[in-house]
Amino acid sequence: MSKIDALWISCAVLLLGAPIARADHPLSTKCWQLASSDPKKVDAFVGDALRRHGNDPALTGHLRACRGWVLENVEGRIIEAAAEYEAAVVLTERGGDKGALADALVLRGELRYYRGQFDEAIGDLQKSYAVGTTSKQKRYALNAIANLYADRRVGAYDRAIEYYRQLLASHEQDGDAAGIATAYYNIGATLDTKGDLLGALASYQRALAMEQKRGAAGEIAHVQRSLGVTLHKLGRYTEAMAVLEPALAHFTKNEDAESIAQVRLARGSVLFRLGRRAEAMRDLDAARAHFKTTESNRFLEKAEEERANALAALGDWRGAFEARGALLDIRNKMNVRAREEHVSRLRVQFETEKKEQENLALTRIRRLQGIAIALGVLVIGFLIYLARRMRNLALTDELTKLPNRRHVLRYADDQLRTARANGSAFSMLALDIDHFKRINDTYGHDAGDVVLRRVADTCRRTLGRAGRIGRTGGEEFLVVLPETDAKRAAEIAERLRLAVEAIDCSDIAPDQRITISVGVSQSTSNDDFMAIAKRADDSLYRAKEMGRNRVELAWA
Repeated sequence: MSKIDALWISCAVLLLGAPIARADHPLSTKCWQLASSDPKKVDAFVGDALRRHGNDPALTGHLRACRGWVLENVEGRIIEAAAEYEAAVVLTERGGDKGALADALVLRGELRYYRGQFDEAIGDLQKSYAVGTTSKQKRYALNAIANLYADRRVGAYDRAIEYYRQLLASHEQDGDAAGIATAYYNIGATLDTKGDLLGALASYQRALAMEQKRGAAGEIAHVQRSLGVTLHKLGRYTEAMAVLEPALAHFTKNEDAESIAQVRLARGSVLFRLGRRAEAMRDLDAARAHFKTTESNRFLEKAEEERANALAALGDWRGAFEARGALLDIRNKMNVRAREEHVSRLRVQFETEKKEQENLALTRIRRLQGIAIALGVLVIGFLIYLARRMRNLALTDELTKLPNRRHVLRYADDQLRTARANGSAFSMLALDIDHFKRINDTYGHDAGDVVLRRVADTCRRTLGRAGRIGRTGGEEFLVVLPETDAKRAAEIAERLRLAVEAIDCSDIAPDQRITISVGVSQSTSNDDFMAIAKRADDSLYRAKEMGRNRVELAWA
């Protein structure tokens, strides 16, 4: 039932190659030279250097950062790279080398950002900027911070673009062609995420022209990948394939597993829209497998969404249903992590403030202990409240405040078991907003969110105590109707359809009209949940095929 709106994650990566190689030790310089010219030799080089110089923490830390960079950017071994960066930060901090520490922090911060760990990432990047000893290090860290601001989950697009334009002016003043290309790329990525696709296209084309002029094959491939995604969003699929194919060829030749997965994700979506569905599934399956291995939830989220739609188009309803379930689970995990980060910040803030007060007033220790205990009780009470609140949030769709997919499916399963035990009727409605992608594309996602909330509120009020409605993903909803046969369920579905049709959306556009299509399915004695859901799904698609804005009953 999902509509593919091509909301690709624009990964505003820094296309400057390896970070600044430190010149204060020949082994460090040699490692970074190998990382750029012959990365397959880096592991052996670092291993030998560590055996001979393991008592120098600053040097060994920088060498491990160098090896981590190769693991991440050349071999795509993200988890192993993360371990190298962790060691590099500890060692360079112990060695007291601020420049080496700045490099290690920015590498760990960028990888944490890539893996969706925004709280830890911004801490690393800000500290890297603060301890950096050269203008080039500070510029690199500032660019990485701008990348994080440009992420759609942070959404500070204008601030990110402001930083990128400052960097662009600085690179133009220095005549730094690589820096200019990178700035144009990152401006394009941010405009893409913001929704200014034509502006993004122009910036990407400038970046591509600069990289082609430099003859930088790797950077050309990275820009081609992002350019292909933007062309895909604009519906220019043939042009998208024309730039994605050479990008994939380059990454395949260089055995860059991470970039291969990103391009196959993009190409799979384009192939699906070109009607080449079997080829699309091969690309999407391969991308999904890689992102599961690297635990990259941001890209895995998109891969699951694309697979769900491709499987549905191929008639594999069970596979599509499972893919949608995996998609919602990923989104729930990411939301839970964001809430956990908030609680973690509160704990750290409390402990820091308590210690500062104790250090400043040692003579009033009893009073401070009383204050600390009182604050501890308050914090514990707050955390108990927050835990309960988090549990409710985990079962509630954040946008519409309806039960989320997990909640409504659990409720449906409970009610189906009750209906079988009591011998009573049980029905379900599969509901979908018509032409929702068109609303998003025409008026923007803020308008789409308004429509989703209004449809949810209208259906909840109209349904009353007859049943329970939940949002299962995108513009899809499921209505559970205990003790309701098919005839009564169809009447309820028609009432919902009429109520939605009457919603006033003139504030979005004077002639904007919202309609829904509904599929109705009643359980039989031998039904399991999947069978009822599939019949409701099938009847919904039949309603779509017969012109939308209608109710269709499942065929026996």
